Amino acid sequence: LLNELGGPWKVRFQPGLGAPESIVLEELSSLSENADPGVKYFSGTATYEAQLELSGERPVDARIVLDLGEVKNIAEAIVDGRSQILWKPPFEADLTAAFAKADSVRGRIKVTNLWPNRLIGDDFKPEDCEWKGARGGIKEIPQWVKEGKPSPTGQKTFTTWKHWSKEDKLLPSGILGPVRLELARTVSGPLTLKMHADENWWGLGAGWGRDMPFTFESNFTADLRT
Repeated sequence: LLNELGGPWKVRFQPGLGAPESIVLEELSSLSENADPGVKYFSGTATYEAQLELSGERPVDARIVLDLGEVKNIAEAIVDGRSQILWKPPFEADLTAAFAKADSVRGRIKVTNLWPNRLIGDDFKPEDCEWKGARGGIKEIPQWVKEGKPSPTGQKTFTTWKHWSKEDKLLPSGILGPVRLELARTVSGPLTLKMHADENWWGLGAGWGRDMPFTFESNFTADLRT
């Protein structure tokens, strides 16, 4: 472990989606736990900015990996002009090239969450259309939608079916962490497994006897972290 990046993080939000222009998080937590309703119910892309700094010894044969920990839901890491899309765990980006020039670089992490949080937040506002039921479809497309105008009640979303309501629980959102800079070494070599099959070995074909020895040989590649 080279460094753990707890904060502060500056977070910028897409304009026009109800959130402030930016906030500062002293430590990482779900955006849906924020006291500001614009952040709490935000759905869209938030950009996290922080200075990424190395500490400790750095072996020449090791790679430097940024591990974002838990992310909701997909991320784009932009460091030293290079973009890396992170769409599934582990949410990791290789920053070896970026840190070849300096021990401190500016990092931007764009994180896009899911739509339900904004739908839940909008349900606290007055209705801007008529529904067939509490969880049903819309009776008709309202005139303000047909005319391409914003919602007259300040809602940021529009859907023809009410999937979510203010009674629903908000989803985790943003970078939850922990965020770490780690050293990684790739090792590889031959792998030999010597085993014995017995009557409990599943899938034995005809002609196999009890306590039958066999050998499995292959090559392996592993990522070692320090």
